[in-house]
Amino acid sequence: MTATDADLACPRCGQALGSAELRQVPVQVCKTCKGTLLGQIDLQRTLEGLSAPLLMNFDPDAKIEAVKDASGRLPCPKCNQAMDRDDYCQAGVVFFDRCARCALLWFDTDELGAMALMWARMNARAATLRFHNPAGPGFLVMDRTYLGHSVWDCLVFHSVW
Repeated sequence: MTATDADLACPRCGQALGSAELRQVPVQVCKTCKGTLLGQIDLQRTLEGLSAPLLMNFDPDAKIEAVKDASGRLPCPKCNQAMDRDDYCQAGVVFFDRCARCALLWFDTDELGAMALMWARMNARAATLRFHNPAGPGFLVMDRTYLGHSVWDCLVFHSVW
């Protein structure tokens, strides 16, 4: 038996998930632990939306600190089966949970922000290589915690909890 979107609970803390939009992408979020449930098909669009503003002021050589990897496998909020724990880009920086059966991704509070930083860095480095335009003064160094809070600030909630 699978849960409907209205019945989904946070796999981390068990609280009800609420509907929201993140850069015009529908997501389910937990207001308690600030986790985000995202359809796998929407990951690229979400990362592009979150990283686009960073590209104007982003130092592609800035070190991105690894997000603490929460141990254990979480149950999928939809099918309740154990999700896989994946290492984004095999970089050892950010890990997230994935349910292949339901095509859903779960991000703890700082994970999506760290992925957006990595996405921005990849795009900034590609642009630098394409145009031979080295980073100059005025580039802003951001950390994953700042972006994690920025991700939460971008949410547009659809329902009242």
